[in-house]
Amino acid sequence: NRVIVTDGDQGFQVGGLIGESGMSFSYVIGQTDFNTATSGLSATKFSAPQGVDVNTNGDILVTDTGNNRVLEFAGNIAANGNSATQVIGQVNVTLGTSGLTDSTLNAPTSAVWDYSRGLLYVSDTGNNRILAYDVAGGVFDGMSATFVIGQSNFTSGSAAVAQDRVSAPASVVTLDIVDEVGGSTFDAGARENIWVSDSGNNRVLIFDYESPATPTAGEAIDVIGHYSTSVSAIGTTPRFTNAAIYSGDSAPNSFSFSDVKKNYVDTVNHRLFVQDNDANRILIFNLDASNNLIDRVADNVIGKPDFTSTGNTVSQQSFSMVDGMTYDVDNDLLFVGDNNRVLIFDVRPTNSSLKTMCGFVSSGISDNMSASCVLGQNDFVSNGNTTGTSSITATWALAYDSVNDRLFVTENGGREVKVFDFSSGISNNMASSSLVGGIELFNVRAMDIAYDSNHERLFVSVDRIEEENSTWGSIVLVYDVSTITLNEFPVNVLGTTNVTLEPDNSISALNRAADIDQCVDDSGYPTYVENWEANLICDYVGSILYAPTTDRLYVSSRGYNPATRITVFDTETIVNGEDAVAVLGQQDFVSEVVGNTTQSTIGSLVTGMSIDEVNNRLYVSDGASH
Repeated sequence: NRVIVTDGDQGFQVGGLIGESGMSFSYVIGQTDFNTATSGLSATKFSAPQGVDVNTNGDILVTDTGNNRVLEFAGNIAANGNSATQVIGQVNVTLGTSGLTDSTLNAPTSAVWDYSRGLLYVSDTGNNRILAYDVAGGVFDGMSATFVIGQSNFTSGSAAVAQDRVSAPASVVTLDIVDEVGGSTFDAGARENIWVSDSGNNRVLIFDYESPATPTAGEAIDVIGHYSTSVSAIGTTPRFTNAAIYSGDSAPNSFSFSDVKKNYVDTVNHRLFVQDNDANRILIFNLDASNNLIDRVADNVIGKPDFTSTGNTVSQQSFSMVDGMTYDVDNDLLFVGDNNRVLIFDVRPTNSSLKTMCGFVSSGISDNMSASCVLGQNDFVSNGNTTGTSSITATWALAYDSVNDRLFVTENGGREVKVFDFSSGISNNMASSSLVGGIELFNVRAMDIAYDSNHERLFVSVDRIEEENSTWGSIVLVYDVSTITLNEFPVNVLGTTNVTLEPDNSISALNRAADIDQCVDDSGYPTYVENWEANLICDYVGSILYAPTTDRLYVSSRGYNPATRITVFDTETIVNGEDAVAVLGQQDFVSEVVGNTTQSTIGSLVTGMSIDEVNNRLYVSDGASH
């Protein structure tokens, strides 16, 4: 029943935490001294406070949950037991009853400032809603909310699972849309995302709105791959609960998938590329000038003569086993891994000027188009295992460095990463420049790779570490690839605190038992992951994605049960075993709720992700739900 305050002017021990290394707290709010813990109802007392936020002026908000109110304190805390200056949810500081109106609250749990718009959001948990207050002119006793999220009006408060409803929301954060041209500059007058932890429904909702009076729905914005069974409604009516192959059709079509994997959104030419694995094809969906879906029907197909063809062949126009896809945004080149080769396609807009690559002339994207170049084979009709620096064996994942014109290819079942340097041009069957990883480097299997253009780093996700005939955990290895030598050594590791990078370039556990308790059983088999934490990834890591504008790494993983989540790491600077800063798909870092095929949950494994950082949209390939 108190808020304790540290005075930053006293200094902090470098690398220490508040409250550690003998440091004392400066002041306490809600009590008269540090030895008292009684609850109360006044301007100086709390009852089970749960949320604290501070604005740019230093004013402090305390969510006084048990008293059904939010208290504001002036920022110049200089003594214990300060009195609140204003109260929200009650007409004065001596009242604490719950209510369901535009000016009352029921067990609120958090309150946050929205600095750019002069708003204050309160998670009114007991009333199953989020209230937004206009505080541009200040906070006043008993003030009324401006609008409500999660209910249709200010007098409704029931919990529900729907596109515009919530159940016991626990917290709310706001995120301005980042202007890509301006770098990290916020466009305060444009759109904003409101992220709500919908605790009772085991999900995180994202509300997207352009003005405070018009909040919109908070589930997944859209879905591609499942639509109404009515022919006239194909591509217009999403079906968030369907998980069937080809959306229930018996054959491939232009609006669904069989085994969706990687996806990439081209925000410059306004297109979405989706890898449909089992169908051995790439589907392309056109977007409008703002990168919104025009419809949900593919406009072009690569790898097949049309949208309904089946089978797999080795040729310049088709694939035998698609596995991996990446994009060169500067030159509009699409790289597709096809078993023991990589095909390179000129995917400039249709009817572009003629362009010659590897002796082949092309004019941009078209149905059933031919690849311009091939890596790993001497010609377009071969796809066997070969050896040497130009060979590629069993492609697994691809990543492209547009700054230095380098292609990273994981091969050999994910146990090696080859690097192709295109700075002097591309030629068929060209040799790789160096090898990162390899079975001789580390005893792991790489599942996916992502390139960090800001810091010239390569992230390699590892789905298991093989040790003593058992498997345990999943991690992400971090390589400095500003310069590359043979068998490059990783510089950092994410996903566990119990792994060390050995001098002999292998990976072993400092405390193997600690990870086994949380990721596998005593025999080395995956468990139900009863103890997920912020710094653990655990079994079956899926796709990873690096977002350069925000300098974040998105890592998808699931437990064996299989509960699925996406953890988000701040990668501006990396510390081995650091905690993730956010989680999607679960309400917190320790939950492992198994998602069904719905609008607000992910299936058993994420197989691909891409991001539109202009509109703050994350595209997720839900492999289990096709």
